[in-house]
Amino acid sequence: MSECALVADIGGTNARFALADLDTLELSEIRQVLCADHPSLEAALGDYVGGLSQLPERAAIAVAAPVTEEDISLTNSAWFFAKEELCRNLRLKQLHVLNDFEALALSLPHLTGAELHQIGGATPVERATKAVLGPGTGLGVAGLVWSGDGWIALPGEGGHMSLGADNERQLAINVKIPFGPGTATFKVDGGCTVSVQFRVTLASTDLISDFLGDQPTGSAPLAAYLLVIGFGLAGGAFLSRRLAAAQSQARH
Repeated sequence: MSECALVADIGGTNARFALADLDTLELSEIRQVLCADHPSLEAALGDYVGGLSQLPERAAIAVAAPVTEEDISLTNSAWFFAKEELCRNLRLKQLHVLNDFEALALSLPHLTGAELHQIGGATPVERATKAVLGPGTGLGVAGLVWSGDGWIALPGEGGHMSLGADNERQLAINVKIPFGPGTATFKVDGGCTVSVQFRVTLASTDLISDFLGDQPTGSAPLAAYLLVIGFGLAGGAFLSRRLAAAQSQARH
């Protein structure tokens, strides 16, 4: 019987858990819970592993937060934890914690066939820079670059950057946005669907039309946003499944 590891995707609203077969990477025992229903990540994980017939010895946890220190605080949640303490309390031999979109970026070279749906006709350049983005409670962004020895993921906090105005009209519009000078999360992640490429939110659809001027709303928001991120992207710009679903809904 092959070994299984605990894998988890921890966002600001939902936490998803599963067991991954280390030989086949097939998932089992998939569960999703609301973060608000548990006081901490450790409590949520404790409930999950408590229902398993056999406790895993290894775990990989992707979190919607920067992973630069021993202590991790979720960006859009009250949850926080210390990696070594969590590993010890869950009786794990090994725990790997990484940014959630860093994990998505590392998956990109391995996605094939039905796992991808191409938008546009260009062929990605082999081993060229890639980027992935998508919405959750916030906006996730990460890049992937080839080092010569392998792929290196570049996690980012793109949802918290500001999009500055480059003319007086855009400046006048930016000051009307409730969350300050046009943060990417508010423009990309909110309530109004005004673009066939992905959700872009300002105070109203009139504002987005004013902001973009004569540019077609179907392509300009996505192109402008990716240009601001600053990746070359000859290897492709990848939208997470949730963002692709929002795009599909916007077309109808």
